[in-house]
Amino acid sequence: MSSKHGQLSTELLIIIGLMLLLLVPLLYYAYNRANIAKEDIGVQKAEFAAERLARLADSIGYLGGTSMIIDEIEIPPGVKSVSISENKHDIVFDMDTSTGIKQIVKSSAFSIRDSGVGTIKREGSYQVKIQALSDFEGEEQIEMGLE
Repeated sequence: MSSKHGQLSTELLIIIGLMLLLLVPLLYYAYNRANIAKEDIGVQKAEFAAERLARLADSIGYLGGTSMIIDEIEIPPGVKSVSISENKHDIVFDMDTSTGIKQIVKSSAFSIRDSGVGTIKREGSYQVKIQALSDFEGEEQIEMGLE
């Protein structure tokens, strides 16, 4: 009688072991997919923020004069820096992703002057002031800085 109980407990341990053998890789896969999904959401939020800044710069540029707006943007986790490109028309977000550094670039029709946006180096909510400036040649420029 005692050998049957021993056999039953051994079979139960084998079944539990096989279940764990199948469950651990499944949990590992689910964990990795969750991290990838979180990273993708961060990239989408950064694209939205860059697009919003570019569209606001265009709107203020088309209004001209002394137009100005203050808007709050959310910088998601993973953003290492925000800058204005050398051609002065592109807003660049550098993101650290699992595949390396990813640049998100959105363009504006107007020349943008950085007056503080380049100091954004981490996640959070930022008040960004965007205002139109007229230069001596009559060309509209946009000044973008933190409020």
